Amino acid sequence: MTVKITILGLGQIGGSIGLALAPNKEKITRLGHDTEPDVARAAKKKDVVDNVQVNLHSAVEGADLVILSVPLHEVRDTLNLISADLKEGAVVLDTSPARRQGEARARELLPAGRYYVGLVPAIKPEYLLLTGGGLEGARADLFQGANCLVCTMPGLPENAVRLATDLLNLLG
Repeated sequence: MTVKITILGLGQIGGSIGLALAPNKEKITRLGHDTEPDVARAAKKKDVVDNVQVNLHSAVEGADLVILSVPLHEVRDTLNLISADLKEGAVVLDTSPARRQGEARARELLPAGRYYVGLVPAIKPEYLLLTGGGLEGARADLFQGANCLVCTMPGLPENAVRLATDLLNLLG
């Protein structure tokens, strides 16, 4: 069974996640969405994702894991827009830096049976001084060997935590 992962936001973080997952295509289907259609098309061309979906609702429909890699000021609206489209058991992994705000938004907006996990991604020390973000700054090994923090809400089912930690293992 393949795991369907949707990456919302295909800049440096989302793009790097997609690139890092590329060697696992037999286990994972990567779908991407970006508010900039040119970025989405470039991500597909660079093998960041297997397919792109311009419609946000269709992008998350049926996804096992939705990775939010959008600017902090867009997280609330994005959660609000996708909440009704998330399948039962879906995990939303938020890479924005505001953990408590993200958890509060998730409690408010996500239906029962949909789960929120915060991820504080750290990048390889070699890349800390590089300038330039966006898709051009995406690297398959951006997170390799770095410590990442997984922030879970109380009562999160073990399978939701495992999905998040398995993803981190695949990122290196």
